[in-house]
Amino acid sequence: GREVARVWRGKRHEHDFLMAAEGPLGPAETLDTYGGTPVWVPVTELPATPLWPRRLSWRIEHWHRTGWPAHPAELADSITDLWAPCTW
Repeated sequence: GREVARVWRGKRHEHDFLMAAEGPLGPAETLDTYGGTPVWVPVTELPATPLWPRRLSWRIEHWHRTGWPAHPAELADSITDLWAPCTW
């Protein structure tokens, strides 16, 4: 998929890519979930879903409606309150 964002976290950065997926999730023992439970979330629900990075979850929903950026967005997300409403 195409890179849509680079999120800076301290001295390192993470890369996020646009891709399409469908179908069931694999068996829990094959997933690297850090103890969480993976679920499919509709794009329209991302702004209200407690995910990190917050700014990226808000932007993904926005880009889905308005068009994807031509170049990866550079984000330094310091929002730690995962329930914070979208204020950008």
